[in-house]
Amino acid sequence: MSSPLRHVLLGILLLGSALFCSPASAQGYWAGSNYKNGLRLYLNKDSTSFIRLLMWSQIWMRWQQQNPGTSISGNNNVPQTWDVGIRRSRILMHGQLTPRILVFWIIGANNQTFNTGGGGLLTGPDGVTDGKRQSVFVHDAWTEFKASRAFSFGAGLLTWSGLSRLSNAATLNFLTLDSPLYGWALLDANDQFARTFGLYAKGEIGKLSYRAVLTKPFTIPEAATGWTTPYTQAQRTGASPMTTLAGRGAGWAAGLTALPNAYNISQYNSRTLNKPLYQLYATYDFFEQESQTLPFMVGSYLGTKKVFNIGGGFMIQPDAMWHRSRISATPTIPAGVSLTAAQTSELQAGRYPAAITGFSSLPENQRIALQTANVDTTVTAMKHFALDSFLELPLGPEGENRSSITAYAAHYWFNYGPNFVRNAGTMNLASAPTQPGSQPQAFNGAGNTYPTWGTGSVFHVQAGYMFPRAWTRSFGQFQPYVSYSRANFERLNQPYNLLEGGLNWLLAGHNAKITVHYRPRPIYSAATNDVPGQEGLGGMRITDRKSEIITQFFIFF
Repeated sequence: MSSPLRHVLLGILLLGSALFCSPASAQGYWAGSNYKNGLRLYLNKDSTSFIRLLMWSQIWMRWQQQNPGTSISGNNNVPQTWDVGIRRSRILMHGQLTPRILVFWIIGANNQTFNTGGGGLLTGPDGVTDGKRQSVFVHDAWTEFKASRAFSFGAGLLTWSGLSRLSNAATLNFLTLDSPLYGWALLDANDQFARTFGLYAKGEIGKLSYRAVLTKPFTIPEAATGWTTPYTQAQRTGASPMTTLAGRGAGWAAGLTALPNAYNISQYNSRTLNKPLYQLYATYDFFEQESQTLPFMVGSYLGTKKVFNIGGGFMIQPDAMWHRSRISATPTIPAGVSLTAAQTSELQAGRYPAAITGFSSLPENQRIALQTANVDTTVTAMKHFALDSFLELPLGPEGENRSSITAYAAHYWFNYGPNFVRNAGTMNLASAPTQPGSQPQAFNGAGNTYPTWGTGSVFHVQAGYMFPRAWTRSFGQFQPYVSYSRANFERLNQPYNLLEGGLNWLLAGHNAKITVHYRPRPIYSAATNDVPGQEGLGGMRITDRKSEIITQFFIFF
């Protein structure tokens, strides 16, 4: 067993031993939760006007096998690491002026590790700030006005989203370690940690609940998506690579990359001024109806509600994506461009101009002319759709003998434009994708990333069982869970199946819990296809799996 993994497992064992060996008088503190709604300050006698405060922290301790070619803190080809970091640390403030007027804020910080996620004063040669002094920022800031049960409306920096339940996931009561990222389909691309500025309407009509959202996404820096400035004309046309120092694309940390030298591979369009994002999500409840006071949807009720619903939604933005396409089926060689017979043959066979043999040796003016004569820019809409279903089924009478089953399933149909794939990894430790002396990388990129979003489909299901408190008495409750995802993206030559599992130790319900989670993420080989006109679209198959063991320490009140 590797030394870092030994240290992590030993830490988990010692922690568990300390808790289980606590004196009986202390064990009662693990028995359950008396915390319901956080701290409230009532402003009038009938309690209809109040200010509510919640605080929480999610701390992760991790052992991870790193992707091929990963550089961390100046060390090349790092095979594995362990670390402790802040997944989330936030304060929520919720005020109700009257039963019809609500205001809401969240401030906090996320994803800080020992070498990434900071806002410190030190900046390395590749432009990455170190992990210290992370910035606290506003997550949510919105107001709401209620006309009736069927219609409320609000505006601000919103968590309110369409598409699916997971797109509106509450971070305080996950069934699994964390929400799978699929539902946050634009995460930190053109939103701010799954939030955007906009308007929303919500309501309940009988057993039907809905939320409709119109937002103005954040601008994506052009350097992260490969449009034009601050690049030269040669870079704009794809005649020269669009990379920054250390050989990496400007948007790599968010999973964004400059457009490759290839036809029909989409990337986010940074020039979507005045093109709104339209979102809708609706559910029908067959048993108890879930609350829509706040946007956050519960991951597990721990047997306190009987819920079964089905839902569906969408997320659409015009002109959100762009890719390079052919101007004509017949390649053009402009006047003044001198190609060899072999280069001419490659071009006529359909090869992307910048991919022909010896292209980089041509004079810059010829490279620009050849690209401009043959390569067009095509802008497309982004369209996502989802169907899902959620079940919370209490078993047995209330009290110590109650157990529960929680289950959720969702199917996503993503359309980001042709052959789009975005890799992502939470709290990625990689300080740069490549450094001198690094081994070749997989398609995943560096660190703990793997293909998370892409044009194609994703099926995800998760299920857990909470054992009765009577089985464990003063030691809280245990809730083992499993999740399964199947992602089939058109750019990849092979879909992946991802089976994960873990255990929640509920010391005081969701208010205090420890979670241990295992994930074997897929590793895809880099593109190898050399078929003219299909550069970057072949050979990407699963060649390996890399493991992660994550222990979460979570408290909120």
